[in-house]
Order: sequence, then structure tokens, then C-alpha cells
Amino acid sequence: MSRYLDIEYFGEYLRRYGGTESERQKRMVGVEKKHESWYFDIIRFFGGGGVNPRTVKVVCNSTYFPPSDAFILRFNEKIAATLRAEGRLYDGPPVVQIIDTNWLPESASVLIRKLEYADQVAGFAMDLPDEMFQQCGGTLRDYVRRMFPAYGLAHSPLKSGVGVCGMLKVREEDRTGLLKVRRSAKLASLENSVGPSVAGSVEYAEDFRDLAEVIERSMVREVEEELGLTREEFSIHPLAYAREMVRGDRPQLFAAVETKLNSRQIAERINSLHPSAREFSEFELLELADGRLPESKIAALNFEAKMSYYLLEEWLAG
Repeated sequence: MSRYLDIEYFGEYLRRYGGTESERQKRMVGVEKKHESWYFDIIRFFGGGGVNPRTVKVVCNSTYFPPSDAFILRFNEKIAATLRAEGRLYDGPPVVQIIDTNWLPESASVLIRKLEYADQVAGFAMDLPDEMFQQCGGTLRDYVRRMFPAYGLAHSPLKSGVGVCGMLKVREEDRTGLLKVRRSAKLASLENSVGPSVAGSVEYAEDFRDLAEVIERSMVREVEEELGLTREEFSIHPLAYAREMVRGDRPQLFAAVETKLNSRQIAERINSLHPSAREFSEFELLELADGRLPESKIAALNFEAKMSYYLLEEWLAG
């Protein structure tokens, strides 16, 4: 699935180092809460106990500097150089790093800082063997597990930008479908895997008022750029915040995207994009039956798309 992430092994890794049964249960998603998500600290934005992201204030902190580790910094520089040489490093604007969260209703907030995109790429190569980690097991994942067994956002040894992703829900006549895509080989991580409809990074800005605005602005940009839809052709529904375990516990924001366009119109929008602008090599609409996908279709999705789907499944059921 990815050159520098051993996705096939991660399930075994989680069985060995995935915490207590109580912690495992908190990672479960889907209507029956029986699917291991590979995400933790899941905060849903819907349902009876959900948090309203419009009440979560965004606070910028330009003076905070995360703790640095010499080995991780050197490894990050090496991975950035490798990805750049392969033409897979996105040289875009700075992205958002979340350095603290507070979900208490009376004072809910997220604290963010600016991060250069290239400064986070060590997390895209957690399972790439490297001699500098030889004494700790051979990979960055081994090194972090042994040297930093427990840490919060403010003390994370890895600099991680915030990801954003979601499924596009298409309804026509008596059918409802979800758009899946095969990610391009030119992407920095999860390349060539079957992902959600859109996925990307949250670009940094100092005028975010609340978390809902972060999600909406980021998702609107992704949908317009990656699928070719115009703003009046779709709506955004925030679903959840969570931290993804595969790429160094990076924060991720999830949303559902709804459109009244039919499958033919969606295909026309996508096919009108210049090939150089596309972040996926193929796409397909998966039909829902009673609000769900068949297990065989879910199995083909990467973990990011599975999480997007199961959160959407919960939201639709509620």
C-alpha cells in the first residue's frame, strides 16, 4: 500500500502494543462499534454525546516550539530529500499543527501553530528501516515506541500536520453511492491505495474562528481542487476529530460531503480536470444498501477511507 509504511504488519503491531481492552474498545467505529479503526482520541461531532465544532475555538500560538529529537530531525530531513527526489513531496503553503485540545463544553478549544509541510514527513515513513534506529528495533516506529512510550500532543516527538478527509455521498433516483478513489503513485503517503473521495492537509491561517470553519474551508478546497465541483454544488457535514496511529498519531478531521449532482455529472467534473491536477488514478461510485456498504467493498479501502466510511455510517444511522 505504501513504500514506507508497513500496513500489512500494523494489525499485528497493534495487537502487541495497542493498549488495554478498554483503550481498544474506544477505537471501535461503525454502527455496532465493532470495527478497529486504528484511530484514538475520537471526538464525534454528531449524536447525543457529540461536540458541536462551532463551539470549539481555534487559538493560534506562534511562539510554541515542540520538543525536538536529533535522530527524528535527521530522519525527517532524509525522508524529505528522498520524497523530493522522487517527485512526491508537496511544496505548498504551511499547514496546521495542533499542539493542544480542550473538549470541555464551557471552554472547548484547539491550539494550533504553523508547520512547514516538509517538516512532518518522518511520520510518512514510520516503518522504513534506518541504521540510526538500529539499537531500538530498526525503524522510527520502534524508536518512538521505546523512547516516547506515552505523550500528548504538546510533547509529541513528531511534528504532524492535521489531515482532513471525507466521502462524497451521491444520491440519484432511488440509489445512494459513495465515491472512492485510487490514490496516485505520486503522493507522499498511502500511494496507490483506495482512499476516501478527498483527502489532504489543513493549510495554515490565522483567522480561523472555530473548528467547524477549519473543516469547512479545508474540505471545500479539497472538493473543488480534487473533484472539480463548485461550492454551490455540495455541502459539508463535520463528523469527527481523531488521532491516526499509523502515521505517528497525527490528528485528522473527518467530514461527509453531500451533492445533488448525479454520477454522470460527477464523472464529467472529474474528467474535466487536467491530469496533472489529479491526486488519484481512478474512481468509482460504491452503492449503499440500507445505508451501508457490503463488507467486500469496505475491505478494499485503506484505513483512512474505512474510518471515513464507518463515521459516515454512524452519522447516517443517527
